[in-house]
Amino acid sequence: MCSLESVGWVKFEIFGYLTWWIFQALVVISLIAINVSYKSHRSLLPLIIGFVSTMMIFHSYHSERDENWQMEMAIGMFGFTASSVINIYKLNKKNRYKQKE
Repeated sequence: MCSLESVGWVKFEIFGYLTWWIFQALVVISLIAINVSYKSHRSLLPLIIGFVSTMMIFHSYHSERDENWQMEMAIGMFGFTASSVINIYKLNKKNRYKQKE
């Protein structure tokens, strides 16, 4: 496993192994939430972005460590952020359309 110091989590280095598993569980929970959101507004783009981001994060954890694993992790987390922003936009658009009726 890599050192958490490299990503700025020095305080959690004591619980490093446990922290990695908790973070992976949070990634899975985020993917489940994106799936529930998809069922609400049927927008496929946030679901695809969330799935690809999950695969990138898990690949960066479980593949052989190379020099690009941190970049892959950052892109995966940015993908989750982008997916959430798109979900919020779609939800607001849906609510505005309902108010006009």
